[in-house]
Amino acid sequence: MIERLAEKATIQQLFWIDAVGAFTTSVLIFGLLIPFQEWFGMPAGTLKFLGTLAVTFFAYSLVCALSKPKDARPFLRLVAIANTCYVALTLVMLLTHIDIIAVFGWLYFSGECTIVLSLALVEYQKSKIEA
Repeated sequence: MIERLAEKATIQQLFWIDAVGAFTTSVLIFGLLIPFQEWFGMPAGTLKFLGTLAVTFFAYSLVCALSKPKDARPFLRLVAIANTCYVALTLVMLLTHIDIIAVFGWLYFSGECTIVLSLALVEYQKSKIEA
């Protein structure tokens, strides 16, 4: 599926996918994970930080999608790097709080990290290929 997305999706479509994903992440963090923090185990301060990053990533991807830069590859590469850093930071936070993360926290963050890292790989591949 990842290879198919890399082949078929345009850079503009990837900006939109990333924007929707970052928006979804921020809504989930602020609307579900923080209010039900005890079900997930990640400290509220950490969740607020991750949620703020997601809002920032949403804004950046949305601006890129709407502005349609002539050569969007460097912008997409930055999105791929930011997404990879987000996953690395999330994994560090999971390991830092390993003793208090609940099952739902492991499930949510494992799924999120898998999706975001997969998208980052596609974005990076596409940023090298298309002109």
